[in-house]
Amino acid sequence: MSRGSHGFSVRRALFACCLFLILAVVETYPLILRLGTHVCDALDPIMLTWVLAWDVHALTSGDALHLFDA
Repeated sequence: MSRGSHGFSVRRALFACCLFLILAVVETYPLILRLGTHVCDALDPIMLTWVLAWDVHALTSGDALHLFDA
């Protein structure tokens, strides 16, 4: 087994990541099947999606100084 500098194995880290992925799928079960077409609330998820899209646009277009000009 390979060990990192902090004494934990890569196998244990991979197991933890898989465990948390499974837990996330279980906790969001009805919604996880329809992520592309459904939202759980009418306003907040749509607004936050727009804000994140604006942040990506502002940061990738090379105009990061106008990040908060949305």
